[in-house]
Amino acid sequence: MTDYMGAYSSEVVAGIYELGRMYFDMGYSGPAERIFTGLASSAPGQTPALVGLGLLRLEQGRVEDAVALLGRELETGNFHVEAKMGLAAACLARGDMAKAKSILVPLAADLEGLRGAISPAVRDLWEAMALRCDA
Repeated sequence: MTDYMGAYSSEVVAGIYELGRMYFDMGYSGPAERIFTGLASSAPGQTPALVGLGLLRLEQGRVEDAVALLGRELETGNFHVEAKMGLAAACLARGDMAKAKSILVPLAADLEGLRGAISPAVRDLWEAMALRCDA
């Protein structure tokens, strides 16, 4: 595959990712999937495209595919908060509360260290998932 992304600045690549995220947020899974897939193969590690693909698969009910994609992103060491949150959500979706909790408990320290750098909505989502693990 040709590396088209190498011709673009990191700002442009980030903008392409944001376009994919916008499509995903609006429910346009086809364009979002094409963008995330392209970024994951052409600009690996520059955006959380694997997280986007993983969340898209989770939304489609393809939980095991989501777990695999989110695990791949987690292995890269990039976007670890996003990958861990997505992986915890996928574990909850498949009913594996223990695995979700094993991801969420150490993630609390990461979130605390990033206070001010992350959206309060991320912390709220973490709390909602943690409560579900304890339910």
